[in-house]
Amino acid sequence: MNGLRTLVWMTRKELLRFAADPAGAVLTFVVPILLAVLMSSVFAPRDFVDPLPLLVSVEVPGPRVLTLVERLDANPAVLVERVPVEVARERVLSGEAAAALILPAEAERVLRPLALFAGDQVPAEVLLDPSRSTEVDILEGLVTREVMAQLSSELGTPDGRTEMFRQLAVLTAASPMLSPAAKVRWADFARAGAALGEGEGAASDAGIRAPLKLERRSLEVFNPKAEWNAHAHYFAGMLTMSLLFLGATASLNLVQERDEGALTRVRLSGANPVLALLGGALGTTLVALLAAIGVFAAGVLVFDIPVGSPVGLAAMLLSLAAMVGGFSLFLAAIGQTARQISILGPFLILVAGFLGGSAVPTFIMPDDVRSIGILLPTTWANEGLAAATWRGAATGDVLGWAAGVAGFALVFGLGGAAFFRWRP
Repeated sequence: MNGLRTLVWMTRKELLRFAADPAGAVLTFVVPILLAVLMSSVFAPRDFVDPLPLLVSVEVPGPRVLTLVERLDANPAVLVERVPVEVARERVLSGEAAAALILPAEAERVLRPLALFAGDQVPAEVLLDPSRSTEVDILEGLVTREVMAQLSSELGTPDGRTEMFRQLAVLTAASPMLSPAAKVRWADFARAGAALGEGEGAASDAGIRAPLKLERRSLEVFNPKAEWNAHAHYFAGMLTMSLLFLGATASLNLVQERDEGALTRVRLSGANPVLALLGGALGTTLVALLAAIGVFAAGVLVFDIPVGSPVGLAAMLLSLAAMVGGFSLFLAAIGQTARQISILGPFLILVAGFLGGSAVPTFIMPDDVRSIGILLPTTWANEGLAAATWRGAATGDVLGWAAGVAGFALVFGLGGAAFFRWRP
C-alpha cells in the first residue's frame, strides 16, 4: 500500500510541476507543431516548382538570340533577367545568383537548323557559383533543351522532317552531277536529318550536337582569391548552430543562478544589475570566440579552408561570438524559466539554422520561405563567413556582413538585459 501511495504521489508531483509553468506547458505542444509545419513547407512535394533565376547577357542582340532568350523566359522553370556581363559576373561572385549565361556574338550565326548537322559549335560561357552546382546542372539542361527545341521547330513536324531528308537522300544518290565522295557526304547528312525526326537517341547516334557549347566558368577565374571549398561552406553553418546551442546552455545556467539566489546576492552587493547580466553575456562571448577560433583554425590547417580576407574573418568570428553572447541573454529573457528555455531554445536555433542555410541549401526552399532568411542572424553569419573564406570577397564587403551580425548582437544583448525577469 505504501508503495502504491508513493507511486501516486510522485506521479502527481510531476504533473503539478508541469502545470506550474503554463507557458512551458503550452510550448511543449506548440513547438513540435510549428517545426512540423516548417519542415513540411520546405520539403513536402509541391504542385509547382519555383523558377530558378538565370542571368542572361547578350553580346549581340540578333533576332535568333532574342528568340532564345524569350523561349527561356517563357519556360516556367526559369526566371530570366537580362543584365550586362559585368553585372552578371559581380552577382555570381557575391552569391546573389547561381549562374549567368553569356551569349556570344557568334550565337546568332549558329542558331540555325543546319548547325545541328554541320557540327559547328560556338562556346557560350556559364558563369557559376560552385556552391550551387545542383542549380547550375538544372539550368544547363533547360538551356540546351530550349536551344534544340528552337532549332527543331524550324524544321517542321517530325514526320515531315524525316520524309524531307529521305527524299533528299534519294535525289542525291541518283544525281549524275555528284561525285561518289560527295554522295557519301550527302547521304550522311540526310541520314542525320532523318534521325532527328525519329527520336533523341537516333539523333545522338547520328552525331547531331547543339550548336551552343555551354562551358562552365567558375568564379575562381574572375577572382584569384576565390576558391570553392566544401569544408568552408559547412564549417560555417555547423559552427553557427553549435555556438547558438552553447548560448542556449548559458541561458539555462543564468536562469538557474537566478532561481538559486546567486544573482540576487550580486544585486545586493550594490552591483549594477544590467552590467551583471552583460558580464555574463560577455563571458559566453569569450567562450564562443575561443570555440570559433579553434574550429576555423582546424579547418584552415587540416582541411585547407582558404582565407580570402584575414581581417574580415577575424571580424566575422568576433561578431558571431558577440551575437551568441547576446542570444544567451535574449533567450533567458523571453524564456523566463528553465522549462521554457529548454523547449524554446532548440526551436529557435533549428528554425534559424534551416532558414539561414546552416543545415540545408536555401535554393531548395520555396521563395516565400527563403525570403525570411535575410531577417535571421544565421544568414548574415553564413554569408559573411563564406565571403571571408572561399568567396574571396573584399574586406569591406565582409565587414558589412560582420556589422550586420554585430547589430543582432547589440539588439539581443540590450533587449535581453532590459526584459530579463529577476524573479521567477
